[in-house]
Amino acid sequence: MVLALAVLLQVAQPAFGPARPAECAKADGTSGTNVWDRARAPELRVYCEKLAAATSLLVGTGPVSSEVLTLVDEAARARPERASPHVLRGRALARLGRHAEALAAFEQAKKRDERAIEEPRALATYAHGLARAGRHAEAVRAYRALLPRASQLDVHERGQAYVSAGLLLLAEGPASADDALAVLRQARREAQESLQVLAAVALGLALDRVGEAEQARSLVAERFGRDPRRHEAAFADAKAREVLGVLPDPAEEHALRAMLFAEADAPRAASLFREYAEKSTKKTWEAHARRRAGALEGARKPAAKKGP
Repeated sequence: MVLALAVLLQVAQPAFGPARPAECAKADGTSGTNVWDRARAPELRVYCEKLAAATSLLVGTGPVSSEVLTLVDEAARARPERASPHVLRGRALARLGRHAEALAAFEQAKKRDERAIEEPRALATYAHGLARAGRHAEAVRAYRALLPRASQLDVHERGQAYVSAGLLLLAEGPASADDALAVLRQARREAQESLQVLAAVALGLALDRVGEAEQARSLVAERFGRDPRRHEAAFADAKAREVLGVLPDPAEEHALRAMLFAEADAPRAASLFREYAEKSTKKTWEAHARRRAGALEGARKPAAKKGP
């Protein structure tokens, strides 16, 4: 039984990845404990088997089966003092769209071990949950801790993390604008599909807000051309909606859409900037929005006729 378990856990080890619980080294013998010690801890074997199975169900970006919750609950019953089942529960609940419950699971993990969510996938999910819950300052701190290790995330997770962090930093205002620019530049390199559109629009908006209008115009014109409407559908994509859910100020989406149309449809862009200025709850970039709306409205007015 012990040998079979060792084989099972060696096969499952890639699923654990860097987050493989240290206590499970006792179950497969890699910690140097002897076979008798391992045989006397059947609940540890159950715990590690359940965690390995649950982790394997979280691989990839497809739909997640609720079976993973059953597995982590069984692991938690076997080792109630451990944090790892709660971390996996948090990741699973987030994938199921149950963000408030996911955040609560991560908090339970932190009560058991403050370092439990330092693994990049857990930290990315935790940061996203904090942002969606309106705990934006905590979310920014979590993203700052995550991004230096973001290379350990898969492609979609990495893109989501950079775009989300960039949007949060940009929404903080001028004090965080330089950081937002750096993160959003990286987001353009990392993000794919609808998130790539968001990254480009957000970077253009950030450049415009800090006074780099020519760079912003060049980026938007090059990326979206004269027909931005075909890119607007990206805002409705499920992955984009998930990221836009982190915005501290929902009106920020109007500013992003305004930037998308700024070079090709001045009336639409001006209207969207006005809408941001009127609906923004934070008012962080209100002056910029009103200034841009005025400039766009002025650009579309016909030149006054000269007298005879």
